[in-house]
Amino acid sequence: MGAKLPKDLLKAEKSKLDNFEGLFMRKIYDFNTFQTKDDDDAWEKVKIKIHQAKIECHQNHNIEIHNIDCDFLIFHQNHRNKELVLCLISEKKIWKIQALNLRQFLDTSTILMNSKIPTWSISPVCQLCSKAFSIAKRRHHCRNCGKNICKKCILVTDYGIEGFCKLTKVCKSCYILIDGQIGIIKNIERSCIGRKDESVKSFIPSSSGKQI
Repeated sequence: MGAKLPKDLLKAEKSKLDNFEGLFMRKIYDFNTFQTKDDDDAWEKVKIKIHQAKIECHQNHNIEIHNIDCDFLIFHQNHRNKELVLCLISEKKIWKIQALNLRQFLDTSTILMNSKIPTWSISPVCQLCSKAFSIAKRRHHCRNCGKNICKKCILVTDYGIEGFCKLTKVCKSCYILIDGQIGIIKNIERSCIGRKDESVKSFIPSSSGKQI
């Protein structure tokens, strides 16, 4: 079974087992404040750990733990400022984290992207419509949630969006989920462009989410 897995999935699964940690500067916003202000004095020093598709943020005696899953978006990457903008959809929070150097920025970006690749589920039936797989009914996997699904329950897409660019096959449930997430991102992006925030400028093409 392992030999049939795509190389990027095997690489991602190995990467999830690594223990990554480092010191970063971080700002936290909710969706509304991110759209309206950017206070240069709001940076805080934090220790971030990433392991097994979870991100931990340690600040003083407080620890936050979040799953790197469908509701965790790598919103934007700014190589010049060594910044990553992360979106926690379920909590309506945005983190802007700044690496101390370029090497740390690149390593963090890579492990977050690998952590976003879901572990594939194995099921004798489609996990959406419950129809059994057979020689005639091939199994596929959603690139967003990892569910084992049939051809009728999968959509081939062309997002071309940072954080979504490798999602060429998604299940119907994730297609609806991502459509809503893209709407949130577009609203935030429009507000950021309106106040000339260079950190999240024009990374959603007008053709995003086009079905092939």
